[in-house]
Amino acid sequence: MKYILKNIQNKWEVSYEFYKNGNLKKIEYPADLLEKFNGNYKPFAVSYSELQEIIQKSVGKFQLITVQADLSFAAFWNAYGYKVEKQRAEKLWKAMTDTEKEACFIGIKKYDKFLSTGTRAKKNPDTFLHKRAWEDEY
Repeated sequence: MKYILKNIQNKWEVSYEFYKNGNLKKIEYPADLLEKFNGNYKPFAVSYSELQEIIQKSVGKFQLITVQADLSFAAFWNAYGYKVEKQRAEKLWKAMTDTEKEACFIGIKKYDKFLSTGTRAKKNPDTFLHKRAWEDEY
């Protein structure tokens, strides 16, 4: 299973993937994150239970987001739904990190909900990716 640990105050994110037994399979974090902590504190878990402990000890500081396991372009293309400029969108998608892709899937849901409240046109998928619209506050 994949998760994003989001620090609400400092707005950094760490992406985790765990095996079925709860042990860490993969972790991604911003390159400058270790520098911020000067080696004193590392918000990294090596198991799912440790990740839960971090959240419990730091009430209100972190948000744990369960993310979609399939991070392929095809999954994005289907989730976004507005199917134009495929080649440009695919090129942008391939340049993104897994953490960005995971956040993008979450952003698509927020964006679609926002669009349902009015008469705005949906952005082309390549524009959505290029402008990092998944980070907008809808």
